[in-house]
Amino acid sequence: MNETVWFFIAISFVSLFGSLSRFTPNALWNDTSYFFRKNKEEYLPFTNKLRGKCLLFFGVFNLVLSAFVYLLKISISFPKLVAFLIIGLIFIELFVEISWNKKEKNNSNVTNLFLKQIIPFTIIIYTAIVFKAPEWMIISFMIISLVTIGATTVFLIKKKIKF
Repeated sequence: MNETVWFFIAISFVSLFGSLSRFTPNALWNDTSYFFRKNKEEYLPFTNKLRGKCLLFFGVFNLVLSAFVYLLKISISFPKLVAFLIIGLIFIELFVEISWNKKEKNNSNVTNLFLKQIIPFTIIIYTAIVFKAPEWMIISFMIISLVTIGATTVFLIKKKIKF
């Protein structure tokens, strides 16, 4: 087995360990923003369950990717793997925060706007990494997704919608 498979397996185990927060929703796991929240009693169980569910999905997804990479004998460079991990974690945190704001403020337009932009770019970047697309293509997808998310954030700030 090459280092790519081991990296995906390591990400899987860390993600699956992090998904334990789904089953212990009232325990303070890894969210330091909890101390600055107004509705601490509602926030912690909601975000722990959702973050745990996302990490469970991320862990299983990485296990499937590790099997796929092992069977097809694909080798991916370490910087691309780290980019894969960082993009996945950013996506999970954005999803949790947007969902919390949707629940708290009942502002579904914000959630739909972000998710319609984040999910396709994330899938495209993951696919490009796994199928060994040229680095310029992966970097351009990352830049396009960051610019799109930034433009959406500026748009929402101008509309005075907090997220």
